Amino acid sequence: MTAALDNELLALCQPHLDFLESHWIPGKGIAAVSDLTLTDGDTTAMIYDVLLQFGRTVDMAGVMYYAQDDHFRCFGLEANPSISTNIHVLSALRRTGYGPQTEWVQKILLFLRRTQTLQVFWFDKWHASPYYATAHAVIACAGYDNDLVDDAVYWILATQNEDGSWGYYMPTAEETAYCLQALIIWKRHGGQVPNDALRRGEAWLLDHADPPYPPLWIGKSLYCPILVVRSAVLSALALMQEER
Repeated sequence: MTAALDNELLALCQPHLDFLESHWIPGKGIAAVSDLTLTDGDTTAMIYDVLLQFGRTVDMAGVMYYAQDDHFRCFGLEANPSISTNIHVLSALRRTGYGPQTEWVQKILLFLRRTQTLQVFWFDKWHASPYYATAHAVIACAGYDNDLVDDAVYWILATQNEDGSWGYYMPTAEETAYCLQALIIWKRHGGQVPNDALRRGEAWLLDHADPPYPPLWIGKSLYCPILVVRSAVLSALALMQEER
């Protein structure tokens, strides 16, 4: 994605990359917010992926710190693993150059196969919609392990609403954005995606891009991280622009 950014946008990214790099703790990664001392595997994997994508160097040991026997944890003493955390670690490992047959990668791929609902899609403990984890899995596996997510792509396409939107409970901009992201990345890796599905999704998202967004994220209660959702919406629309 960095290749699509011009010099002005890349320059605007640098202070944020500096901030993330400065808060990286060697061997442990990074916390979700700057004043929090508790690091976690999910944030660490995503930040590692981003920093590597922009040519920054941080230690892989920070990601590997969260490895368990058959998955990667989010926190210590975690009662049940996070599917999205493992998907994000998979993306980080792929970014580093690890192939699908690498031991660490196989650990995650086997975990994802065990936790796949109906061998089609994924639910994650941090999000109320299966489109969140499933779309991220498609993005992480497209052109890498297509067999794992081939049925998931079919499910995304089959569950698109007639008006072009997606939503597990009701149509939402957030879920529509995730599905568009996944389908575009799948298409870029040679997958078959009807252009009509993308165009209808984009048209609906353009009409529903602005907040408020419904709360789909799970903490102690349902909530909505508005900037995270907004970034997903803008990302999907930007990807669609690149497709033209």
